[in-house]
Amino acid sequence: MSLPFAPSSAQIPSGKAVSKQLKKKAAEFLACTRATSTLVEILEYFKECLARKAPITPCLLTLEYLFTELIRRGDIRPADTGAQNNVPLGKDQRRSIRLSHPETGRRSDVIAL
Repeated sequence: MSLPFAPSSAQIPSGKAVSKQLKKKAAEFLACTRATSTLVEILEYFKECLARKAPITPCLLTLEYLFTELIRRGDIRPADTGAQNNVPLGKDQRRSIRLSHPETGRRSDVIAL
């Protein structure tokens, strides 16, 4: 599927023109995050760039900006993977960790394994 800002011809538009269009699309998405079609367009353009071996830096920077802004505004929160995977270790696992990493064996370095 061709995007309005990404011609389907073999010629890739200049970096500045694409960056401007991506910024415009990002602003549209941030104005109304419930309408995800603009985000889908950005992602499809990213996939198209990958397939055509075109530069992906403008897409990556746009996506980074989008998600950073969404986190800053509080619309999304980064996952706390540490709390989700907090499984207590058994004696054998603790011993194994201490044996394989002796530099952490000092009491001041060990954090409640």
